[in-house]
Amino acid sequence: MGNPTTDRLLICDDIFADLLLFICKFRFHKIFIGGDFIVDLDVANQVSDFVNGFLFDNALERSDKLFSSNIIFPCRIGTYFNDITGREIVIDYLVTNDKCAVRNLEVLDPHVNFSDHRPVAVYVQLSK
Repeated sequence: MGNPTTDRLLICDDIFADLLLFICKFRFHKIFIGGDFIVDLDVANQVSDFVNGFLFDNALERSDKLFSSNIIFPCRIGTYFNDITGREIVIDYLVTNDKCAVRNLEVLDPHVNFSDHRPVAVYVQLSK
């Protein structure tokens, strides 16, 4: 059995290598990449350092950081939560190469949710 961190880094390397091909192919377009990154990018570790480095190297902005001035850190709503442990963290992100196109981002907290992830609503302006 391999080292879990090493295994995660190898998986990330494969996924982000594919993303890099996509980014290079469409570098003159607005790019939006969203989903469950399965890592809290605000907590320093090998995987988050890898992902944050990739975002920096490719001039991709985290949409949640664009609106963080409206959110006081301890009060921000996690995108992943566990009802049993009461733990919640942010692991779902939208990143973009055009931060001006992102008009708003909200983590929704519906009364009925059959997932351990909260829905994320992102409002973007694709053309002017």
